[in-house]
Amino acid sequence: MVKIIDVDDRYRLILIGTANLLDERGFVIEKSLERIVKMLRHEREDYRIVVALEDLDCMSIQTTRSLATAHIHSPAFAALKQTRLLSSWSRCLEYEGLMGGQVLLDRGALGDPARVPHLRATFDALFLAGVVPIVGYASASHAVGQRAIQARGLESGLIDLLRAHSPEAVEPSMASVG
Repeated sequence: MVKIIDVDDRYRLILIGTANLLDERGFVIEKSLERIVKMLRHEREDYRIVVALEDLDCMSIQTTRSLATAHIHSPAFAALKQTRLLSSWSRCLEYEGLMGGQVLLDRGALGDPARVPHLRATFDALFLAGVVPIVGYASASHAVGQRAIQARGLESGLIDLLRAHSPEAVEPSMASVG
């Protein structure tokens, strides 16, 4: 699933289900990622883009030490999947002349009034540097056996965060970045 949300005239949120990016063994489907990154390059000409990855904790993963039929389905392996995805994101974005930065959120990040200003500052700094934020779940937040952020919570929380950005932030020339 790839869902594009126009937040306002400056921001576009792109939600991506990891089933589009990882195969049943937890390996990155490079062709799918390449298509998404090409789309991002075109979107980035007119908008500040935020990518949010969903369902990373729900995918099983096959480790290099496991047998072909033995898969590990555990939130503890989210970190391995995030590392694989981040490496592939970096490679594909660089090929298209873009740079991505990983932003890991835990369960309470978007709903905590004390933390929201720090998140806004993080996104502003990434935008000003011409970086595409790639939002994922911090694997430590899975320790209690729950999803870090439900899909609707992630979507609405990021929309609220992006709408709250200060209008006085200096806009980089999006067409010239990358």
